[in-house]
Amino acid sequence: AWPDSPLIMSYRAIPGKGEVPMDVFEEWLGEEHNGLRLAYPMVTEAPGIMEAILDDGDTQWEQGPYGLVQPARGNHADPHDIDAVLVPLLAFDLQGHRLGYGKGYYDRFLARCRPSIPRVGFSWFPPLERLPDVGGYDIPLSHCVTPDRLYVF
Repeated sequence: AWPDSPLIMSYRAIPGKGEVPMDVFEEWLGEEHNGLRLAYPMVTEAPGIMEAILDDGDTQWEQGPYGLVQPARGNHADPHDIDAVLVPLLAFDLQGHRLGYGKGYYDRFLARCRPSIPRVGFSWFPPLERLPDVGGYDIPLSHCVTPDRLYVF
């Protein structure tokens, strides 16, 4: 169960990359959780850091590195204050490992969050049996949502 006014880090799908858009899910979360607060990732190529930026309702969006749609500016959310992270992905496996774009932004960010929070991936496709080359720094998902099923790891 999430606290009152949960803080959820979501994302904006990268156009043309096949990521699941979060608009409908965010709307549903807002109906289910009074006082829902959303944050979105903002990345910098150097030094390769991703921060959570609070959506104040007047957020201006810009094209960031790697085609990301991200807040142009805003107040940073402390990763320890985040109650769940919604994670984009290209593929995932039955162990909850995800394949992203290989830059490690989400893994480094999730390492700064409380280890117990939900890390929820969204995929149009079912899982692979096992992803190759899972590294020791990779942080697995706790859940993944597909059109057919919710996977819990």
